[in-house]
Amino acid sequence: MVFDAQPLITVPADMDIRYVARLLYHAGIRRIPVEDQGELVGMVSMSSLILDNDLF
Repeated sequence: MVFDAQPLITVPADMDIRYVARLLYHAGIRRIPVEDQGELVGMVSMSSLILDNDLF
């Protein structure tokens, strides 16, 4: 089985969450890793953005 490898998309921890939401939408992905100084510190998902009433 051959997989078409795609580059990993990550966002920095200090990125504005509205930009992250647009990135998820336009890239057609549901989750994105968050990194700080090259270390994984969390994940943001489209569903977590939808459920966060204080976001916008």
